Amino acid sequence: MRRENKLLVKNEEILRPKDVVRVTGLSRVTVWRLSKAGEFPASVQLGPRSVGWRRSDIDEWMASLQPSNLPRVGSSVDSPDRRKDKC
Repeated sequence: MRRENKLLVKNEEILRPKDVVRVTGLSRVTVWRLSKAGEFPASVQLGPRSVGWRRSDIDEWMASLQPSNLPRVGSSVDSPDRRKDKC
């Protein structure tokens, strides 16, 4: 049985980056890119070198997603003008 460490701040569960990745199914890099673009819930500074996210914010964000408005991070990387032909 896996035991989860739960961090609570002011009675709210705080998810660390690896937990956000597990819950959302996004990669760590995608989480940071979406955060930087303002398309992901704001993180909470836990210390000088640690952040987390409120579980309630992540749950609300995930509930608001619809197939038509899913984040499109890195779409410019896959555009045809960025690809190099391997011929």
